[in-house]
Amino acid sequence: MSLNKKPKILELSNKDKIEKWIIPYLSRGKRGFPSRLNVLSIFLLIIKRLKTGCQWRELSLKEYFFNEKVSWQSIYYYFNKWSKDGS
Repeated sequence: MSLNKKPKILELSNKDKIEKWIIPYLSRGKRGFPSRLNVLSIFLLIIKRLKTGCQWRELSLKEYFFNEKVSWQSIYYYFNKWSKDGS
């Protein structure tokens, strides 16, 4: 490989691949009610935040959750939870 060519980075833009290869390995709550939030949308928002470097408060939640009222704290909760448990 020549020095001028950059290696291609795998893009996780295909939602089917994300649901098949990543979502099953993320931790879920063992007790209580199941989450009403779509885990795929939460994951995509976290990836968007990490990619753009925007503040948690500046996430565009309405693009991912149309009819639900979701706060940035909910997204941060999952990010913090998955970061701490190694998911």
